[in-house]
Amino acid sequence: MDLVFAGKEAIDGDTAQTGPGIAQRLKFAQLTYVINVKELTDSSITVERKTESGRQIVQAKLPALLTVEKELNDLRYASLPNVMKASAYETEIWDSKMLDFDMTQLGLKGSPTSVAKIFAPLGRSGGEIIDATKDPSGTAAVLVQKVFQQNIIMVHPLAKGGKR
Repeated sequence: MDLVFAGKEAIDGDTAQTGPGIAQRLKFAQLTYVINVKELTDSSITVERKTESGRQIVQAKLPALLTVEKELNDLRYASLPNVMKASAYETEIWDSKMLDFDMTQLGLKGSPTSVAKIFAPLGRSGGEIIDATKDPSGTAAVLVQKVFQQNIIMVHPLAKGGKR
C-alpha cells in the first residue's frame, strides 16, 4: 500500500487528528488539506493543498497519506440500476461486541485529547493585494516599504549608521 486517502476531519471534535495520527503510526509522509493531485509517480506524489493564506504545492515520497478537502473530486451520482441494487442490499451490522474491542479505548474515553472550548476565530483585518504583473520591481519596492512600515521587519540601529 503506497497511498492512503482520508477525510479532512471527523465531525465530533473537528480536531483533524485521525489522518495525521494514522500516517504517523504507519510512518507514511502526510499531506493535509489536499485539493488537487498534480502528479503521481512510482516513488512520489505532488499535490496542491489549501492553506490559511491560499494554496501551496508540495511533494512527498511514497508511501503517503493524504487528508483531502471536498474540492479534490466531484462525486458522481449512481445510475438507476445501481440505485435499485443498493436498495435491495442487506446491510450487515457489526457492533462492539462482535468486533471485540476494549471499550475504554474507543470514543471520548479512549481519546488522548479533549476539546476544552469551541469558538469562532477572530476575524482578520483586511489585507491588500499588490499586482506584480505590470511592474515587478516597483511592486517589490512597495512591498518592502509596507513590510518596514508595519514593523514586520525592523532595521537594526547599526544598519542605519548608529554608533556602537
